[in-house]
Amino acid sequence: MKAVKLQAPRRASVVDEPAPVAGPGEVVIRIDATGLCGSDLSTWLGHHPFRRPPVVLGHEAAGTVVAVAADVTSIAPGTRVALCPLIACGRCASCRRGQRNLCLDRRVPGVGWGGTYADFVTAPADRAFPVPHSVSMTAAALIEPAAVALRACRRAGIARGTRLGVLGAGGIGTMCALVADHLGAGPIVVTDVSGAKLTRLADAVPVLPVPLPTEDPVQAALAATAGDGLDAVLVTAAAPGVLDQAVAMTRSGGTLVLVALPGAPAPLDVDACAVRELSLHGTYAYQDRDFADAAGLVGDGMNVLAALTHEVPLDRAPAMFEQIMAGLDYTKIVFTNDSADG
Repeated sequence: MKAVKLQAPRRASVVDEPAPVAGPGEVVIRIDATGLCGSDLSTWLGHHPFRRPPVVLGHEAAGTVVAVAADVTSIAPGTRVALCPLIACGRCASCRRGQRNLCLDRRVPGVGWGGTYADFVTAPADRAFPVPHSVSMTAAALIEPAAVALRACRRAGIARGTRLGVLGAGGIGTMCALVADHLGAGPIVVTDVSGAKLTRLADAVPVLPVPLPTEDPVQAALAATAGDGLDAVLVTAAAPGVLDQAVAMTRSGGTLVLVALPGAPAPLDVDACAVRELSLHGTYAYQDRDFADAAGLVGDGMNVLAALTHEVPLDRAPAMFEQIMAGLDYTKIVFTNDSADG
């Protein structure tokens, strides 16, 4: 089968790999669409903490079940699915506490099983979440980042009427705004240095775009809340100074959720967090309930395709990484895989 394999940092190519065979409890999924995540770019650059070349890239994916192991009765060949790319061990302390997304021995594509930039992958049957025919494969591939966004919104306590800030309008920031709008949050103040990203998002949902550094995000947040500050702020970018902005934009007693990974220690005004009783939460990936609910939101019509800027054949994946490094303006990229049909 065809796969996009990273042989060394910044050196990916389309290669032939053995086609996978379902083991006990597994299914084989033909990959029809698969997204490009920031972690894929980090892996391509050689910066990812645990995905190391040689590795087949990709983990945001949707496709069609083409084979099942003899002991699998929960899902049948021909079922259209979104892949939940996190396998928890079920035995560690985190799993026993019900925090399977924090599993101490978790497996993800590229670490313990195959990446999704390929014609086919195997997966445990319970990692394949059925999607209705009304959802395109491209939209189904975006269920995974939508699940990341839904968990971040839940960590922030977002509900109808929550006054929200989203700091960063990249792929996950955009998805957070789409999910928050679907949950009834508003106003939603979104910041980014890219006017194009802000414009695309504002065309899809009623957010208040704040281009940086032209406008002051703190003043924008205060103006949107009659001087009170936002109920919650999702930090989805790792730019210098973003935590100071988040603290200043949040009302006393409000909540900050750290979504982005700076990759290095970042300063935080702890005094302000303490005396204003700000709640600070991290968020990592999702639990199965988040993934299933995200699939439900997409099935109910949440427009995840509003985040899509590029839909290109999987063969072009190596070239797309080069284009990104050359300054490509994008929010979300999905690779389609028509050649897997054979």
